[in-house]
Amino acid sequence: MSKKETNGVNFGEISTIRNILMGQQMDDYDSRFKELKEYIERVEASLNSKLKELEQRQVAHNEEMQKTFTAKLDHLEGLLLQNIHEVKANNLESTNQERQNLAQLLAEMSDRLSKK
Repeated sequence: MSKKETNGVNFGEISTIRNILMGQQMDDYDSRFKELKEYIERVEASLNSKLKELEQRQVAHNEEMQKTFTAKLDHLEGLLLQNIHEVKANNLESTNQERQNLAQLLAEMSDRLSKK
């Protein structure tokens, strides 16, 4: 018994009978499936193209945001350093003024103590 025959049924004959009975419909189905496949491929290509474009825009946007963030961070760092220098200068000035006041106060106390 050949591989194409099972229990006396020849699959080649069944295919022939199917083609005779449903040949036109099968051709229609094949044609529709081919059209659907082509449509799906076009949609897939379009989606891939749009996805690639979106990825490129996102990368460009991320780079721009990173540059902006870095620039703002640098600006804030500059302001912080400027404020630190101002505070140090004010602190030094206050310390010098307090030292002068303390020296003057000690000199006055010394004069008072020497007069007594």
